[in-house]
Amino acid sequence: MNSRFTCTNKCGRSFMEPRGLSRHRDVCPFWWQHSASPEHSTNITWEASSGPADSSRHSAQPTARTQTQAQSHSSATDSPSSLAAPTTGVIQDTNVPDPVLAPRAHRLPARFREQLPEPPSPVTLAEPPSRTRRVILHVFDYIQTKFNEFRISRSYRHRPSYDPDHFLTTNQLSNIVNRQATGNSRCDRSPPWPWPNMSIWRLMTWKQSGSSQKSDAEVTRLVTDVLNAPDFKLEDLSDFSASKEVKRLDTALETGSSSFFQKDGWNECSVQILVPTREKNPGGNGQPFYVPKFMHRSITSVIQAAFSESTSKWFHLMPFKRIWRSPVTGKTQRVYDELYCSDAWNTAHDELQKAKRDDGCQLERVIAGLMFWSDATQLAQFGQAKAWPIYLFFCSGACHPIAFIPTNGVVITCYDGVKRRVFPRIFTYSADYPEKAILATIRDKGQCPCPRCLIPASRFDRLGFDISSRLNHVRTYLQSKVAAARHAIYKLGSLIKGIAVEWLLKDFSMVPTVNAFIDRLSPLGFNLFPTLVVDLLHEFELGILKSVLIHLIRILFSIDPEKVWILNERFSNISPFGANDIRRFPDNVGDMKHRVARHFEDVLQCSLPAFEGLFPAEHDDTIRILLFRLAEWHALAKLRLHTDDSLELLDRALKALSVQLRKFQRVTCTAFQTKELPSEVAARRRRQRPGQTSDPDARPRIFNLLTYKIHALGDYVGTIKMFGTTDSYSTQIGELAHRLIKKFYGSTNKKNVSTQLAKQERRHTHTRRQRGVQGPSESDGLPTESHHAMSHSMANTINLANLVVEHQDNPATKDFTFKLRDHLLTRLYGQEYNGDEQHFSDAEHNNLELEDVDRVIVSKRLRVCYTTYDIRRDQDSMSPARGCTVMTLFREDDVEAHPFWYARVLRVFQISVRHVGPDSKDPSPRTMEVLWVRWLGVEPDYQWGFKEARLPKVGFVPDTDEDAFGFLDPTLVVRGCQLIPAFAEGPGSSLGRLPEETDDWASFYVNIFADRDMFARFAGIGVGHIAQFNKSMVSDIYDDTEINSDDSEEQNSGANEAIRGQSDEGFDDADSSMEDVYMSDLAEEDEDETMLRSDSESGDDELDSDGEDLGFTF
Repeated sequence: MNSRFTCTNKCGRSFMEPRGLSRHRDVCPFWWQHSASPEHSTNITWEASSGPADSSRHSAQPTARTQTQAQSHSSATDSPSSLAAPTTGVIQDTNVPDPVLAPRAHRLPARFREQLPEPPSPVTLAEPPSRTRRVILHVFDYIQTKFNEFRISRSYRHRPSYDPDHFLTTNQLSNIVNRQATGNSRCDRSPPWPWPNMSIWRLMTWKQSGSSQKSDAEVTRLVTDVLNAPDFKLEDLSDFSASKEVKRLDTALETGSSSFFQKDGWNECSVQILVPTREKNPGGNGQPFYVPKFMHRSITSVIQAAFSESTSKWFHLMPFKRIWRSPVTGKTQRVYDELYCSDAWNTAHDELQKAKRDDGCQLERVIAGLMFWSDATQLAQFGQAKAWPIYLFFCSGACHPIAFIPTNGVVITCYDGVKRRVFPRIFTYSADYPEKAILATIRDKGQCPCPRCLIPASRFDRLGFDISSRLNHVRTYLQSKVAAARHAIYKLGSLIKGIAVEWLLKDFSMVPTVNAFIDRLSPLGFNLFPTLVVDLLHEFELGILKSVLIHLIRILFSIDPEKVWILNERFSNISPFGANDIRRFPDNVGDMKHRVARHFEDVLQCSLPAFEGLFPAEHDDTIRILLFRLAEWHALAKLRLHTDDSLELLDRALKALSVQLRKFQRVTCTAFQTKELPSEVAARRRRQRPGQTSDPDARPRIFNLLTYKIHALGDYVGTIKMFGTTDSYSTQIGELAHRLIKKFYGSTNKKNVSTQLAKQERRHTHTRRQRGVQGPSESDGLPTESHHAMSHSMANTINLANLVVEHQDNPATKDFTFKLRDHLLTRLYGQEYNGDEQHFSDAEHNNLELEDVDRVIVSKRLRVCYTTYDIRRDQDSMSPARGCTVMTLFREDDVEAHPFWYARVLRVFQISVRHVGPDSKDPSPRTMEVLWVRWLGVEPDYQWGFKEARLPKVGFVPDTDEDAFGFLDPTLVVRGCQLIPAFAEGPGSSLGRLPEETDDWASFYVNIFADRDMFARFAGIGVGHIAQFNKSMVSDIYDDTEINSDDSEEQNSGANEAIRGQSDEGFDDADSSMEDVYMSDLAEEDEDETMLRSDSESGDDELDSDGEDLGFTF
């Protein structure tokens, strides 16, 4: 077979189709050298830059940051021949006139300027081999990229042949409200197949996409995308029938092309289960039971289709380690974020390269990472319709090598047109605890309920100091015991829970069920139990956190039900923050009727000020520290980028949290007689069956530490090191995928649901492929290079003179004009702001002309962009009319000072000015943006921090201080922040506030747990916070005396020790040396505590969060 399309002579790669050649040239260094040569291109020049840039951005209008670099390096222009790859510069067309900078593309002073997110440093791609070589010794082509501006590098053990980050742009490293960018269509049949014309294709595509309930927006999309399309003709619909056209599509998908896009369809079969009959029969007594209409798909076909779609452009085929060099200590350490950066994935790739090639195939061998989710879901709000889908995702990243399916791999033509042999690996399986127990074939809440280790449940309260026990008692599948138990059941007629079966399996919490994963894949090195990863959603947010909060409400009820009303009022006075970070609280937080994880997360983030002072003094500090440690651990566990330092903090936070949980159970919980909440009593009555009698009174309830969800917290550090950060395998992803299933269900006739869901998925997938796959989104609205933006409607103007006159008795307007002129002149003269405005003479004031003071624009919305801890771009959108607070870096030389200054924004002005006189640098008119603010100061003699487990406390500067009110350059704003009133201290003076605003509180707490980025700023662990680093805070966060505190005055006794009893006999605890540290933390408990009940191990969990359409199988 002759090749028709060739790259360059130096490269030598040939392709049968131009599409393959085009994609190959996107990543071929020889082609880029060839295209950049003078004889090949005369209008393209390369500009040197001070840092790595993105080669895929061919922009004729560079950003402000790019222009500044070009100006400062105008003399350093490299020749094309000196460039190894296009990713070393930014391409510009020299025939295009010099662009004009956009207004408000502001730059901060060099000392405080944040770095914009940038793609990783370029990688020199591997050259294609000129001839086949036989290598006996394994040689690793190790390379490491240079450190970028964020001091991050990538280390490869094998030189990659393809780098998906090559296509990244700065805009794609943004979390700001986005519009979806449509990629190239990847489907074997082009529109209008299978319909006769484009009119029907457009109408049916509209029907199969978007919302199942057609809203106003959907009707608008109908007109825009269908009726107004140039190829839409009304006469094509003369004999149109929607049901007929749907059947046409279903028939075409079943009998159409034989490509991999069609082979990944659904198959139907019946599953046979043998049910024991308790009869003695040497041949077996199992009676077959069939589960009909089980719908499934071929995993290999799904992999082939996924690797051939446009989204595979972003698949990482070569693992690497991400390295970070601290700007403070200079220490080099690992960065853990995506799955393709872990040691496990690198090890798996090395083992694959070392494997013997028996078939003589010389194709590059890569790994396809498979991640599974499964969970039963209710399809309809009313009724009993349920589905149990299994979702498959491609992690394109790091995990522990689990299975080899199949052993010879699958040959696939990848996005760049290169054929590779792809080896699937099952890496993770995410599920809630009941489903983990089913997958691991263990007893739900048995004697050893953990699916990953064999530590007894009676020792779960040793959380934080049992790491060695977990490693020394990992769970394994005891196949011989399971086989013996099944022999007793099926051939000897034993009961499933008979003496023989219990003797064999009870001590290991196993069940007499053959594990299909292990039975089929264990010969290939498969181990199921490590794949059952931790679950932050169900284990913590809907488990431990919910349990603690509910028990705190029970304590308040036992003290005084009126305190619950006070708590509700406090939460109602907490303002929301961010787009989706902290939402407005309902009026009945104390009822604990909410079932969504987001609600409990918001309550935790704002709990410290809300619960303060509601408990007796001897317990108030214990509860405050407990809530702080819960919020701290949760913030660390949910980070999307970890370093060695942050993982050390997570480990120490776990130990501190475990100490506080035991102290809370021992000291606080035993001091109150707690009972069910009214909402719990009502829920129990609803669950009772018809005719069943139930106790109408509230039953006693206690706080339980002996649960699997408590025990699971100890596995987070190890799981993050092995599989990456928790957001990659959270069950939240699977919960969000349920939305698509429920959407499909709404389009069925509710009969033969599984088959109809499969057809709906095929229609949806085909429509998506024909329309073009959605790739990483481009930023919409505010450019990522801009620091801030504000509305500038002339409909919102104010007369500054009238403002001062109308509020002349208000301290806020004292010396308003003089302060404003001093502020504007300081900026016009280019003087760096140090916290104190410089005072100018009357003559200098007269040289500053304020134009149109009767029509000064007052912006209603202020948006501030910032670089997040995980090196992405995000923004805070604030409304001064509703009260917003901003933070700026401190301007003091004392490194021990508070890291930020805070200001409440009163108004946002856009003022037209003209600076004249002999000292003027530019007499032309200009518009200057100004924030009118009221300053807040840190509470004196108040100790805050992680050691003290206290939030920072601030208060308004007294209005008698001449600097209480002032003006701030918006370019100095780091980001917005959330202030929560110190409710326990009551309200303060209302002086200095505008008449329409409410009274002040005496002081406020700065919510450092408002979001991940805010926490990383105060903890000093944000890799993207280069401008903020001034000292190492990691070693100062914890006090070891708290972690090692043993409260020796309390003696270990009570129910926890009684429960251990005989169940721990023969259990060799590898942590005996740490036993004295934490055993004394156990409390004296009543004898009836032996009837422990878990507050959160049962019940349906729901999730309310924004999601997206995800690929799935079920």
